[in-house]
Amino acid sequence: MSKAMESRLLALADELLLKVIEHIEPKDDLSNLSRVCSRLQAFAEPFLYQSILIRKGEHATQLCYALHRRTARAYSVRKLQVAYMHKHRVGIEVLNQALRTMCSLQEINIESPCCNDTHPNTIDFESKGRINYAEYFQFASSMTLESPPRVQVPLQTLILHSHDNEGPGREAFNMGSNAVIFLHPTLRNLTISCFDIGEDIGEYLSATQKSSPLKTLTFVECNINVTALSAILYVPKSLERLTLGERIFHLDQTHFNTSLGRSLVLLLQALASQKDSLQYFKHICHVDWEEIELPESNSGIFSMVEQSRLTEMELGEHSIFCKILRQSTPPWTTAAPPNLRVLRLLRSSIGWQPERASRELEHLYSMAGCLDHLDQLDYILDPYGRTTSATIIQDLWRKESTRSGIINLVESFSKRDIKRLRIFAMNNVGQNIPPYMYGEIVPEEMLAYDSTFPHLFGDVITPMIAVPLA
Repeated sequence: MSKAMESRLLALADELLLKVIEHIEPKDDLSNLSRVCSRLQAFAEPFLYQSILIRKGEHATQLCYALHRRTARAYSVRKLQVAYMHKHRVGIEVLNQALRTMCSLQEINIESPCCNDTHPNTIDFESKGRINYAEYFQFASSMTLESPPRVQVPLQTLILHSHDNEGPGREAFNMGSNAVIFLHPTLRNLTISCFDIGEDIGEYLSATQKSSPLKTLTFVECNINVTALSAILYVPKSLERLTLGERIFHLDQTHFNTSLGRSLVLLLQALASQKDSLQYFKHICHVDWEEIELPESNSGIFSMVEQSRLTEMELGEHSIFCKILRQSTPPWTTAAPPNLRVLRLLRSSIGWQPERASRELEHLYSMAGCLDHLDQLDYILDPYGRTTSATIIQDLWRKESTRSGIINLVESFSKRDIKRLRIFAMNNVGQNIPPYMYGEIVPEEMLAYDSTFPHLFGDVITPMIAVPLA
């Protein structure tokens, strides 16, 4: 930088300097600017350090060194993402010390290596996390002695795909004392994947009912004990969005026997603890409940009618809640939430075949007959990347029975006051499985049919052009 340019820049008022620096995006440019002089360093470094990505252990070491040299940098960090591969794991553990200095963190996203990684999936694979989450969140949740007191780390969002730092075999995946995460006094959005959520977490949560401001809770590929879920759902003051993603991949007999649907009474009781606030609910699982009889209830029907605030549900085809909703025979009995407006049904089919296109819609037909007054019914076909979404969309309209079936379904919807039907096909180009890690391709929903725009199909129905949703 020339002296003339430097003097003109430094002649600006502080407020104008800040506005200029706000528009500098490349971190290399911010780093160079911070080296010009101490005044520009003070303005540039808060932007340079506000969002940190750690991909290797050496990155963690470099960050710790930088924070140690200038402690003010730690207070600038608002977002931290840790996404390291197995071969770069050495050194990640130094973040155990660095995290305690970042007392302005609002968002943390941590991934430890898993089977999605590129190294061989051997029996001695070290999938254990290298950060002590229980110890860190005890610190992050504690209050300072200032007047007035405040929480040590004002976190708003946490995404955690990692495992315990101790224990052989499945013990490394146990949530255990890490349940302190649910108690953070400012956390509003929490996503946890690939953990075993066992009933042993109850001892960490029992005395903290209705104490958390948590609004969104998401489990992805988790083995969830229903007693543990009940303890968790008693903690938030008013949870609004809940996703129960049970394990679908890498199953063993343990996961099959502990599926939430096997304890339906307790599951409904757990959900009832948030009935005054829950607005969105999603459930996907691996157990097919079609051939299993619902247990007896006092009224002879299991329902979700007490979920009066629930307006949107998203259900995998094997979810026990699909079976609950199909108990409805309006107006005589109903099992659906009274204010349900949007229902999304997820149909997974690994072996997609054109001649079976009509069969792939059977789940949609079976659900449509027991629902009234929906604003929107979405049906999502997911072939797990085995075929393209364009192929699925063409197959839907290639067979006369499929075309006429959809038309008849739309006509029946108008009589049942269901206002809109949409059909999607998932475009999973990368064939990855959840949770989707750093750099992986996330599947997109491609629109195949929308009853709101029937004119797009003309006199003879032809496939709609597949477009990703915004």
